[in-house]
Amino acid sequence: MVTAAAHASYDEMPYEGGLVVGSHPEHLATVGRLFGMTPAPIERCRVLEIGCATGMNLLAMAYSLPGCEFVGIDPSGRQIELGRKALAEYGITNVELATTDVREAVEWQREFDYIVCHGVFSWVAPDVQEAILAACRRLLTPQGIAFISYNTLPGFHMRAPVGEMLRFHSRNFPEPGERTDQAGALLKFLVESSGTFAESDEVLGIYHRMLKREKELLDGAPPSYLMHEHLEDLGKGFYLHEFVDAARARGLQYLGDAAFHTMLVRDLPEAIAADLNRISPNQVALEQYRDFVVNRMFRKSLLCRDDVALERHISEEAIRSLSFRARLARNAEPPWLIPKTGGLVARVSDPRVTAVIEALDAAEPAAPSFAELSALLSGDDGVAAEDLPAILLSLYALDAVEFRSWAPPVGMAVPERAEAFLPARMAAQAGKRDVPVPFHNSVVLDPFICRMLPLVDGSRDRDALAAAMGSIAAADSADMPAASGPGDLGPDQLARLVDEALEQLLRAGLLVD
Repeated sequence: MVTAAAHASYDEMPYEGGLVVGSHPEHLATVGRLFGMTPAPIERCRVLEIGCATGMNLLAMAYSLPGCEFVGIDPSGRQIELGRKALAEYGITNVELATTDVREAVEWQREFDYIVCHGVFSWVAPDVQEAILAACRRLLTPQGIAFISYNTLPGFHMRAPVGEMLRFHSRNFPEPGERTDQAGALLKFLVESSGTFAESDEVLGIYHRMLKREKELLDGAPPSYLMHEHLEDLGKGFYLHEFVDAARARGLQYLGDAAFHTMLVRDLPEAIAADLNRISPNQVALEQYRDFVVNRMFRKSLLCRDDVALERHISEEAIRSLSFRARLARNAEPPWLIPKTGGLVARVSDPRVTAVIEALDAAEPAAPSFAELSALLSGDDGVAAEDLPAILLSLYALDAVEFRSWAPPVGMAVPERAEAFLPARMAAQAGKRDVPVPFHNSVVLDPFICRMLPLVDGSRDRDALAAAMGSIAAADSADMPAASGPGDLGPDQLARLVDEALEQLLRAGLLVD
């Protein structure tokens, strides 16, 4: 979407993309419903992804939504070819991938209920940015919602120099693999060199921590991320107000952020939150000031057409129409702790809030409806139904619960022959520990579960899984708990490990209904 050279780089080193948290049509519909929209039903919607790479984000959606239509476009023929191959391997037929530039797609005579554009807007030329916004306005249905992510200022100011240095060093290496290797080597050198002075010089200490953070981020990513994040010529950051103004000029309006809690200031210290609320005349200003405070680097913004009448006051009716899932890590002892911005935590002291958190925690992996959750909380010491919407909204504002307008069918018990979510099995088969979940997020599994996951295909009972894992341990004891050799894992220990792994897969929502 940028230049012939940029196209070639994606052909030479395809982007190893995966699912994009917050981009699922269910998530977009949920935010839309909260602000008064009536988005298309999730089970029967049409979705377009601009800059889809190999289509892995759409694949994860389409696998659980066979009644929907998905279209992905990307100018890289190699990436589209790889995506089509993956779709065939998964047996998915409701995804259409096309080698198309968004400047061509803007003229399509088609409509989509949801449009996704992740990791593109900041890396393309201004005319392509204009085309992305124009396509959203022209191709969205009247109640449609678009998701666009981009580098955000002021935080991106800290990342941009890293890319400039890495591009300077790698510019003389023609092969993509050489460029990423050399860029990684330079960053390692810079981290080590700046660390020499970190304790004796305050400014160099700040510089060292910035470089170290970037290295840690890149160490956990594939080489294609380094290539396309830092070694391409284009890369621009935007303040939120600039992005909103650009969207408004194209007939779009700001709906909200894919991370709802970042639209508010509940997770900031009370004094700071009070000041931001006092000086902010509107929603965009509030979020812009918040970005200044937290040094935000990246955004996932939601847009809709400018002729949609939004309701910024969230009604009880909207909350009652949704389902809910827990987001907090299990807590062995009270009180429950809710992470806040900057490493702070909120301790839950209200027994009614504790009851809601514990009810959702006990319900996992299900996402109970409002009526179901209310029934779980009824009783002499329960939570009154009239109090529940406010409690849920307060938890949502702290990112402690998940609001959902649709939930995939997942297993609620471990059957005799368990079957795991196919995209997760395929990811584990490819050696990945971070695997996709039907709720369109991901979970990091321990090595033993990752070795077992491809075997959980509905053809084996517990004994067969234990036997298969015993054979794997005998051939290669790596990743086996407390195993230094094939004789360390006996039948009883294997059976216990398999049972524990199946329970973890169940709780994560990875077992098929």
